[in-house]
Amino acid sequence: MDQSYRSTKQIIEFTRELIPEGHRIKAFNREGDKPVLTQVSSRDELHDKIMSKVQDFQSREYNTIAIICKSAAESAAAYDALSVHGEIKLVQKGTNEYEQGVVVIPAYLAKGIEFDAVIIYDASMQTYGDESLRRLFYTACTRAMHDLQIYTVGEPSPFLQNDATDRLLLTLK
Repeated sequence: MDQSYRSTKQIIEFTRELIPEGHRIKAFNREGDKPVLTQVSSRDELHDKIMSKVQDFQSREYNTIAIICKSAAESAAAYDALSVHGEIKLVQKGTNEYEQGVVVIPAYLAKGIEFDAVIIYDASMQTYGDESLRRLFYTACTRAMHDLQIYTVGEPSPFLQNDATDRLLLTLK
């Protein structure tokens, strides 16, 4: 399959730069905002920015918002930190139903699910620095239908240090 209908043209143009042969993927002509990459310096700042972005997405009446983490352990830690600020659900292995609203989910469980908006919890070099994680990162980013917000605590992943950055709005420090 070389035509993508899930995401906006801007999200597809960004994500196809993440994988080899991505140039073969054709974007459906549905316009939207460019994905945004925001660099923060601490977990506290990360959590504040994420909750602010969640409120922004909710004000736009998005019914499904995912905060996608690399692993189950990172998801549990993110959930613990973020759930004190609002109604958020944790999706884990064994979760039988997916409900609308705001969820924290590991990337490997997000495959096959689509969300109105996706927040990538931490796309830093420390989290996604290994080439073996490229497909997992691609999968996480392609879950977004309308909006994609990527955060990085410190230096961004090497996946974001190439032509893909031309397809992003950058808010790096």
